[in-house]
Amino acid sequence: MARVVALRVILVVAATVAAVVAAADARESDRDRIARERLVWQVVAEHTDALNRCDLRRLMAQHPPSVHFFFPNGDEARGRDEVEAVYKGLCDRRGPRAVAPFHFSTLSAHRLGSTLFVRWRFTSRALTKPYEGASAFGTAGRHLVREVATFDEKDLPFKRD
Repeated sequence: MARVVALRVILVVAATVAAVVAAADARESDRDRIARERLVWQVVAEHTDALNRCDLRRLMAQHPPSVHFFFPNGDEARGRDEVEAVYKGLCDRRGPRAVAPFHFSTLSAHRLGSTLFVRWRFTSRALTKPYEGASAFGTAGRHLVREVATFDEKDLPFKRD
């Protein structure tokens, strides 16, 4: 009889320990998930701030060699060199279609996994009115690896057109 009681006590203690360990693991995985979700927002916030400042060094620090941007009409920029050329063109302050300085602001955003979908507004003194669009930013860790954007320079409402 004492053996049965001792066995029951051991089983209860083992079950309690297992439950405590499982609860700790669940809390840890919740913390990890929340940290990953915050990181997606942080990557896109850093991208937007660096873009608004035309800080090429900060922009390029976010992209791995395999970065890939998709634009309207099937246009794309593959790899760091092509993406850097996009940024340089957008940040150019000279020429008839120069928009810098400019400002991207977020109108709404929704995260799904490691992708942040953003509806944005683009303003510049060179434009007659704000230009609105949307982007999907695909992240991996602290990197911005993909962007699908509706931004099309041909649609910008320039004052001088």
